[in-house]
Amino acid sequence: MRGEVGKRGSASHEVPDPPADELECLIEEMQVISKCPQCGGEELIKDAERGEIICLNCGWVIADHVVDQGPEWRAFNEEQRLRRARAGSPLSPLKPNRGLSTMIDWRNKDVSGKFLSPEKRPQL
Repeated sequence: MRGEVGKRGSASHEVPDPPADELECLIEEMQVISKCPQCGGEELIKDAERGEIICLNCGWVIADHVVDQGPEWRAFNEEQRLRRARAGSPLSPLKPNRGLSTMIDWRNKDVSGKFLSPEKRPQL
């Protein structure tokens, strides 16, 4: 059931679906862009600072608001890379709220197994 969290009689919380045009844009960003739709040029550059993919042939901005999926840290050896590994699932346009929402177990327990109080549940 899309947009619903919870099982076995627990309260469900509706998560609004993203607008259709935003979802289409996210799906397009996930696809590999290999050539410019304007001129057909294949020399593309990603401007990480501006979050854009630009055609070097005609200057057309093919995509904007591109999210950098790489790490926000640097590692100089394998040990540092392993210690700084990212946790969590990647962003996905196929999940409500792009997969950024927090899922609470149907038993209303926190990560350590303690029950969440009725006062605490709405804050999450």
